[in-house]
Amino acid sequence: EDENRQNKAIERAKTFDFHMDKKHGVAIIYLNESFQNKNTSLKNSNFNSDAISTLLFIIGRISRISREKILYVDKSDRIIILYENDLSEEPQLVREKIKCFCNDVLMEALREFKKEQFKIGIGRSYSDAHKLNKSYGQAKFIVEKLNRSISGNIIHYDDLGLYRILGFDGIQSELVKFCNDTIKPLIEYDKMNRTELLNTLKIYFECNGNMKKMSKKMFMHYNTIIYRLQKIKDIIDIDLENADNRLNLEIAIKALNLIK
Repeated sequence: EDENRQNKAIERAKTFDFHMDKKHGVAIIYLNESFQNKNTSLKNSNFNSDAISTLLFIIGRISRISREKILYVDKSDRIIILYENDLSEEPQLVREKIKCFCNDVLMEALREFKKEQFKIGIGRSYSDAHKLNKSYGQAKFIVEKLNRSISGNIIHYDDLGLYRILGFDGIQSELVKFCNDTIKPLIEYDKMNRTELLNTLKIYFECNGNMKKMSKKMFMHYNTIIYRLQKIKDIIDIDLENADNRLNLEIAIKALNLIK
């Protein structure tokens, strides 16, 4: 059934002058939950409907100016974009072109909506049209699973680094066990004591273990940072000076974003 639907979609794309002997990929523009929550449900909110309409207008205008081959459709809280490139174009050039297009859309949208309320996920480009579902899945993974956990408004799947490995469906159960074995005691301690030790550990990695930077970022006294880190070491019984331990903890924190 999925294959039949895919074949029908490919046939429909041909009617819009898309050439199946070229490379194609999918990008998704997603309205962030904070944007949706401010304006009630999508079904009942004229504002959200107007926002989607405005975005569709912006995409159409920029695609005409740039002369990029773009097909787009709105679906509830997102806009799905199909983009086309020549087979001769290098993958890096394809990435830069679609990111540039999405950036133009985002900049125009910011002039309309003022705040950054959108996340744009971009899937890889494939020469086989039957692999478009993979590109769609990659873009969807970015806007749904990583919406809050990765910085930036425009993310290409190839830029995800470790998240590309952690995102495989087949390892979800192993990720849960891995998190339980590493940072679960810290999560439970935070819940019981209303502390923020897990967040402290996140910032520890963001600052590369530099406690002075942590102190500035958290608006917290240096000695308090030292106390918190010692508390973390005691709770999870781990030596942060060990490189393998640090790697395991950092992976666990990233994995946590995918299993919540």
